[in-house]
Amino acid sequence: MVSTISQPDTQSYQSTPVADMTLEEFLQLPETKPASEFIKGKIHQKPMPQIEHSVLQIELASKIN
Repeated sequence: MVSTISQPDTQSYQSTPVADMTLEEFLQLPETKPASEFIKGKIHQKPMPQIEHSVLQIELASKIN
C-alpha cells in the first residue's frame, strides 16, 4: 500500500491523515523530521513544539530541580 505523510495544519497545529496502512508498512518507512506517529492505521506528522511548550518545559524543570 502506498501512503504519504500528512502535513500539519498551520492554524490548529494538528495533522490530517491521508491513507490507511498497517503497522508493518509504517515501520518499513524511513525516519522523518519532524517525527511521524502511527495512530489507528494512519500516519500523522508530529507538529513542532511552539514557544509556549518551551516556556512550560523550563518552568517545570526549574521546579523539579
